[in-house]
Amino acid sequence: IDGKNVCVVSVSFYHPTRGHREKEFEVLSTQTLADIRDAFTCPEDSSFLGPQYKTSGMFFIDGRFYTDTRDQNHVDFAKPIYEFLSITDPSRLARDAAIGR
Repeated sequence: IDGKNVCVVSVSFYHPTRGHREKEFEVLSTQTLADIRDAFTCPEDSSFLGPQYKTSGMFFIDGRFYTDTRDQNHVDFAKPIYEFLSITDPSRLARDAAIGR
């Protein structure tokens, strides 16, 4: 999509362990994952102690992890989750999924 053609995209947030949809929003196709991360809060953001957790975040989309690395003190949650899923439920990971930035 170029900057001239914009569409509306539905974004859903699911419970991390139960798998049910918790929230759904409509965003513009010109918005980035960083824009979405900054606009919405996650209940888990406040469940950890320490400032580095407030600047850490990740999306899991179609079996791939997208880690928010904008803050130099971020915590990469994707790596341990990827390792866990690769052992317990590899079908949830995309075939070509890898941990990266």
